[in-house]
Order: sequence, then C-alpha cells, then structure tokens
Amino acid sequence: MNKAKNTENPADPLDGWSLPAWCYDDAGFYRSECERVFAPDWSHKGHSE
Repeated sequence: MNKAKNTENPADPLDGWSLPAWCYDDAGFYRSECERVFAPDWSHKGHSE
C-alpha cells in the first residue's frame, strides 16, 4: 500500500488514512471484519485462577 504524500490537494493531509464512512455502520462489513480479522486467531493470555 502506497502512503505517498497527497500533493494534489494539500488542504487534506489525512486523505487516505481512514476507512470510508460507510464502513463504520455497514453490517456486512462488520461481519466480514469479524471473520477475517478477529476470528481466525485469538490468543488468550492471563492467569487461569
């Protein structure tokens, strides 16, 4: 992923550093994120007492 500095629109220095707005409240995106990011590998660390 290329994080080159935005030289076309210097008024928006954070362009490309966030997800599109629809990602934050889309149920399908949430399910996909849970399956692909969180579900594949959970390591529980801590005391067993």
